[in-house]
Amino acid sequence: MKHRQEKPKPPLVIGLIYAKWCGHCQALEPEWKIMKQNLLKKKSVLPHEILEIEDSDHDKDVKMERINKTIYGGKLQANGYPTIFKNVGGKLEYYEGGRTAVEMENWVLGKTAENHPVHKKTWRNYFFGGFQSGTLTPKPTPRPKPAKPSRSSRDSK
Repeated sequence: MKHRQEKPKPPLVIGLIYAKWCGHCQALEPEWKIMKQNLLKKKSVLPHEILEIEDSDHDKDVKMERINKTIYGGKLQANGYPTIFKNVGGKLEYYEGGRTAVEMENWVLGKTAENHPVHKKTWRNYFFGGFQSGTLTPKPTPRPKPAKPSRSSRDSK
């Protein structure tokens, strides 16, 4: 009887590079904590697979270099705060989606929006106002109807 061996899952590391003084990082913190708790509770990741690197951390460069040694064809960079990333089997991906625990968790687990609907507000909506999620296409806005003249303005003519 042949036993089918499952392919081992590629190593997964998720991380957050942040700065304590950054307002966006402070706003993200509660959702990041919820996402971490959910992933650990479901045993989707192990505690050592979640990294948090603070900008003023003296070991920041050492931690980032350790991650860079496991990445093929790229280098981990923090071009802004917060920077959320995952390294799956040597492939580095940056997160650019919404800032809710559910959206980040779905991304970590490789779930797509088509299969798992998530909250529609994304960080792009906050920065680009009335633009559609993930695009620079303005949302169609209904034109306001012209105001009808009031009775008093009609009667005075």
